[in-house]
Parts: sequence; C-alpha cells; structure tokens
Amino acid sequence: MTGKSSVITPESFQTLGELLRYLRERVHLSQRQLAAQVNFHYSTLSRIEKNNYIPDVSTLLGRFVPALDLEDKPEWIARLRELASTGPRLVPEPSAAAPDLGDSALVPLPVPFTPLLGREREVDTLWEMLRRADVRLITLIGPPGVGKTRLAIYAAEHAASWFPDGIVFVDLTPVTDSAQVIPAIAAALGIPEIRGASLASLQSRLRGQHTLLLLDNFEQVMPAAPQIARLLAASPELKILVTSREALRLSGEYVFPLTPLSLPETADLKALLDAPVIRLFVERACAICPGFVLTEENAAYVAELCARLDGLPLAIELAAARVNVLSPRDMLEQFDRRFQWLTNGARDSRAWMQTLRSALDWSYHLLNKEERAFFRRLSVFLGGWTLRAAEAVCSPNALPLLMQLTNKSLVVAEPENGRYRLLETIREFALEKLNSSKEMVSLRERHLAYFADWAEELETKLDTLSLSDTQRFVDAERNNLHAALGWALENKSALADGLHLVTAAAWIWFRHSHFTEGAEWAERFLPLSTDKRFQPLRVRLLYRAAALLQSAYWREKQNRVRNYLAEAESLARELDDKAALAHALYFDMEVNLDNKEWEKAARAGEESVALCRAIDRPLLLCLALAYLGIALHGLNKKSQARAALDEAMEIAMREKNAHCEGHVLYQIAYILRREGKYAEAIQCAQHALNPIRASGNRINLGQVLVSIATLAGALDDFETMGWFARESYHVFQSIGSEFQQPYPERLMGYAALHRGDAARARELCLDSIKRNLALGEGHQVGVYGGLLLCAEIELAEGRTERAARLFGFVAARHAADPIPFQEPDMRALMRVRSAVLKKEDLESFQRKGANMTLEQILRFAEE
Repeated sequence: MTGKSSVITPESFQTLGELLRYLRERVHLSQRQLAAQVNFHYSTLSRIEKNNYIPDVSTLLGRFVPALDLEDKPEWIARLRELASTGPRLVPEPSAAAPDLGDSALVPLPVPFTPLLGREREVDTLWEMLRRADVRLITLIGPPGVGKTRLAIYAAEHAASWFPDGIVFVDLTPVTDSAQVIPAIAAALGIPEIRGASLASLQSRLRGQHTLLLLDNFEQVMPAAPQIARLLAASPELKILVTSREALRLSGEYVFPLTPLSLPETADLKALLDAPVIRLFVERACAICPGFVLTEENAAYVAELCARLDGLPLAIELAAARVNVLSPRDMLEQFDRRFQWLTNGARDSRAWMQTLRSALDWSYHLLNKEERAFFRRLSVFLGGWTLRAAEAVCSPNALPLLMQLTNKSLVVAEPENGRYRLLETIREFALEKLNSSKEMVSLRERHLAYFADWAEELETKLDTLSLSDTQRFVDAERNNLHAALGWALENKSALADGLHLVTAAAWIWFRHSHFTEGAEWAERFLPLSTDKRFQPLRVRLLYRAAALLQSAYWREKQNRVRNYLAEAESLARELDDKAALAHALYFDMEVNLDNKEWEKAARAGEESVALCRAIDRPLLLCLALAYLGIALHGLNKKSQARAALDEAMEIAMREKNAHCEGHVLYQIAYILRREGKYAEAIQCAQHALNPIRASGNRINLGQVLVSIATLAGALDDFETMGWFARESYHVFQSIGSEFQQPYPERLMGYAALHRGDAARARELCLDSIKRNLALGEGHQVGVYGGLLLCAEIELAEGRTERAARLFGFVAARHAADPIPFQEPDMRALMRVRSAVLKKEDLESFQRKGANMTLEQILRFAEE
C-alpha cells in the first residue's frame, strides 16, 4: 500500500462504451446532450455506450473529441482511437465464397424527410434483434397509420454497417398477386432477368449474402409467406424485416407489435413539449404553418386531439397538416367529422397514406366477407367488450373472428382483463360501415338486451361478491351501459329492455358509490315507467332512485327522495312486493335518522325488519336492525337499541358478510359518540375499517374515516384527526361526493393550524367555506364552522380583534338558535370563547361581528 488514492487513467477502460460513458459524465453531459452536440440520435449514443455499435475513427475524432473537451488531452484521444480501431467486430465478415451481385442496382431505402420521434425504445429493441444470429425473420405488425414502415426504414438505415452486402427495400403495395412477390424481390435486387424464373434461382443468387431484405406491406400477399420461409432456409446469411398488419405465422418468425405513440399524462406545457406525440404534431404543424407555436392556450387542445386520435402518427400528421385552416380547438369541435378533414396527406406519400380513411379502407378490403361484417358490428361497443358480449351481440363464431382481427391489428386484445377494444379512430371507421349496412337497429337492440341481462345477473351477485372485485366490471362497461340506455330512451320499442337495464344498473351504481350517475339515469327513465305493465320495475326503480338522490345530494333534494319513497311504499303494498317494500322502508328509515326524526325512523325500521324476517332476507335484516338500533337509542330505549345491534352483529358474523359487519360496528361507534364515550367510539370505528375496506363500499369507508377524524378532534388529537380527514377527503373525491368534501377539508385545516402551519390552515378553511356556500342553505353549519376555524387562525397569528369579530358573529347566531356543530367545531368555539372573553377590550369587536351580515363577515374573513 502506498497510501496514494488510485487514479483513473485511459488504460482503466477496456471497451469504447465504458470509456465514452466516463468521458461524457466527466463533462456533466447527459446522453441526449452529447448526442445533440455530435449530431447523433441519442439512442445511437446509447448503443455505443452498450458496445453494440462502434462509430468510425474519423467521426470520433472530428465530433466527439471537441464535445468531450479532449483537444488538449492526447492520451485520452489515443485510447479512443485504439479502442475504436481494435474493438470486437459487430457484423460478420462477408463470405469469401459469396457470389457477386455485380453492379446490379439494388433498390435503396427510401429517404425519410422527417425525423422519427418517440420510438427510441422500439429502435433499440429492433437493433438488438437484428444483431442476434438466431433472429432472421422479424415482422413489424400494427394498426393502419401506426408508423411501421417509418420505423423499419430507420432501424434498417442505422443497421447498415451490419449488412455488408446491402439492404434491399421491397415495396409490396402494388403487388396484389402473391405469385409476384418473388419477382418483386428479384426486381428490387436489380435482377430483372429472374422475373418468371423459379424461387430456386433467387435462392442461389442470395446464398452467402449478408443482406437485409425489408419487405414492406406484406398483408395483402399472405399466401406468399411460405416462399419467404424457403428463401431464408436456402440463404443462411440472409435476414428479412417485414412490415405487415398481421404476422406471417412462420417458424422462427419474431413478431414485433408496434403500438401507437404514448400519450402525455400531464397538462404541464414543458412536459407536453417533451412528449413525442406532441412534438410530432407541433413539428408537422410548423411545416405547414411556420408561425404555429404550442402555448398555454392551445396545449390542452393539442393534447386532447392527439389522445382522441389514439396516438396514431399518420392521423396526427394529417391533423397537423390542417392547422392552416382549423385550429386544434376547431378540430375537436369538428371531431365527429374527422374523416372529412383528415385528408390531403403529402402527394409523394402512397395513396392509402394520403387520407386516414384510405389507410383504413386498405385494411378493410383485405378482410373476407365474414370478417368485414364482424368488424363493423364490433363498433356497437363503446370502451371495449368481452368474448361473451361479442358472441351475444355480433356473432356466435366470435372467438376465431376476434383472433383473426387481432392478428390483423384491427382489434386490440387485453388478455390481462379478458377484454378487447378498437382504437377509437378505427371504431369510428367501423361505425360508418355499420351505419351503411342496415344492421344498426338490430345490433343496437342486441347490445341493449345483452347489457340488460348482464346487469340483472350482476345485481344478483352483489351480496356475495366483494364490491372491490365487481368494481372493475362496472367501470369497464360504463360506456356500454350509457350507450344502451341512450338507445332505449330514443326508441320506444326498446323501452322494456331499457327499464330492465336501468333498474338493475341503478342498484349496481348505488352499491358502487356512483350516486350522481345513477340518479341522473334513474330520473330520466322514471317518467317512462308509469304504464301498468312496468309497475314491478317501477317500484324498484323508485326506491333506488331515492337512495341514489339521497347519497348524491343529501338534503338538497330530500323532498323528491321522500316522494319517491312514499310512492314506492304505496306501489309495493299494492303489488304485494314485500322485498321492494322492505327496501323502501329501510331507506325511509335512513332519511328520518338523518333528520333525527327518531319516531318515524323507528316505525319504518320495525316494519322493514318484520318484512325481512318474513321473506328471509338476512343481509337486509342485519342492516335494518342496525339502523333500528340508532332510532331506538334516539328514543332513549337503550336496552332495545342494544338488543337490535347485538342481533345485527350476530347475523353479520353468521353470514360472514364484511359489509354488514362494518355497518353494524359503525352504528355502535355512532351510539358511543352520542354518549360522549369518544375513546371507545374511536376504537369501535377503527375496528369497522377492515371489514368495510374488505367489502369495497367506498361511501361507507369515507364515512367511517371522517368519523374517526371527528372523534380524534373531540379528543384534541389533531395529528390523528388530520390523517383520517385527509384519507376520507380523498375517498369522497374519488366517488365525486361534493357535499361530503368540505367537512374533512375543514378538519384538515384544524390539523394544519395545530401543527403550526397557519397559512395552509387558512387556505383549507376558506376553500371549505366556499364549497359549503356553493352547496346551499343546508350547509350553513359548515360555513359557521369554517368561520370558527378562521377565528382560531387569527388568534394564532396574534390578530385578536379580528378573531373577536368572527367569534361575535358565530356566537350571536348560536345563542339565538343553537347550531348543531360537530365536536371539533364545538371544541373550537370553546377555545375561541375562552381566549376572547379573557380580554374586556374585545367586547366592542364582538358586537361589531354580531351585527354583520353573512356576506359582510365572509368578505371580512377573506381580507
């Protein structure tokens, strides 16, 4: 040991890639930055650093040495030269016995006029595959307009050094007879005399040649695929890169699926400018309209346009070419007519690439009659479909047809969730074909009938399956449900199926916390269900609409809720539908409990419980008993309340139902809270969390979380209050429950204040007040609670006079008509009162606050 630190010298590096990476990092350059300085694509630089590609020495010396600041470092220059000159060869030597193709004119690769964007990963993967000795046939597949040819040309062009005998481009677009594929390859090789000769002659000429054949647009000559296999078998050094809309299905074939460009996940302008799909649009737009710039004003429209065009490069280029006559916003407004303006591609492009419709027509006409019919029928689905749905709606022979259309890149298979879909642009094309086929009415009827059956089947399983499991089915079919219901509203002949669907879907939406969505659809169908033949459906739709409205809007629409429940109860009695009556009474009890009308709630609950016993509905019986326990406790019948809750818990445990167990525990926690036993209540509520999470009931989860936050606030445990309030807020956000978000937001404000962040507390407080104001008079308690938090914030920041005025306003209203504050707000009222009343000089400010109007005090709070 000499005690000296080791020194990195040029000889420390044994490969060019390692050396180049060290030198790049030494001058603090990223791969992209160095690539820009040496005029390389950054993916090429990545390949050099991985030792997958060695540039020539003159390039290294002329471009890399200055960029790496090596002009005065001859020892490093020498090592670069040495490793570049003596590194391992990356391509095979040309065979000494290879027959000479002479001076025959090979068809060169077309020269692209535009850069390739957003395909760096695909290029790297293709290069890796082309270098492998065991990979000799690669087929690039993908939907129309995805950029297969462009990628293949780029990859081949940058792999030229690996194929010393050349790369030959064979355009098969004009070839419609598979028998002409071998002559077309021969012609591209510059050997016209072989035309009409045997495959054996071409095999002989290519044998021993290190050549890459790029066969473009193979999909319309699929019967020629076996000839490609024989050509490869006879020419061991030959490699073939194919572009096609389906695989050749040959032994040894490597299929490379090319998907559309990825879409940006943010609306941030800087991030959008880095997204390849946006860069493609902007670059092509600038070529047509040099003054085009992506701005804060148009960026969101461009991003949405690219998304609605499925990230297809051809569609995006065609759209960008119209910016001289249509703004991105105008394009979105005209999107239903997109095939009219996605036209006029470059005149030197192939005919099918000059309009989006032509590109899709090309694929459509390659299908046989059965495939075409099936393809256009699939457009009746919105957001995808399952195999079962395709069999019921489109064809009993759906499986092989789906496999064929997937192989032809027209259908996207999603095996991980058992679904299929069409890219939206392709779906719109298929829908045009369906509209002109006279099949639309029958397809829509079958689509509606299928989803009515689907919803009714799922409804029967909701009590036995976790909502977390069924949620993905509901989310996946949301657009299909909307489409089917929309069709039923438009066509009187479809009303019966529509009512079956909406009645079942209303219950599905309720159980999965899609309250606003469900309420809107239910209320659209209710006026259409008055015919006597629909009464069995109407009675269920009435109480389900009421439940959805109550959960979506709380007291804002409670008059309608009560009316629906009253009619449901009356109609259920008339029809002797005991199950419907038990449900209607259960929800009637819930509404009365919400308004603390204990007597009414108990009457409804006792009848619902009796009916559930009579018709043997144990799960609804459990839920009704738990609510009945609350009503009885409100009437001060505590022993009877306890008995009801004990029986409810016994049923929940016997049925092993997580939803019921969580519901009962939550009601017990509520009673403990009413009795002021906050520590016991919070423990009980926390025990309710696991079963409620397991059940997947999101609205119940949010309610339990905010209850725990409230109880923590009652115990002045502000850290716990803040955590659970934040969790509940996110749950309510996720289900779109606007009226339940302001309260946990206010609790988050209390927590922020007590951890010393007054600025954040004020922000949360004012936003909570604004939300409560927007929700109407029924949320005025929340406004007063927010003003108390404002007063606490003022005290914390030493502005006692302002705090006194805010307190004076709330205290005056509370004295005149006691405000039913939640515990954290009541605690705040007590804290502020204690602080303000200690100082006699604040009395005048309290009086000023007491005399202010609500509008005046709100303006004051925001100052």
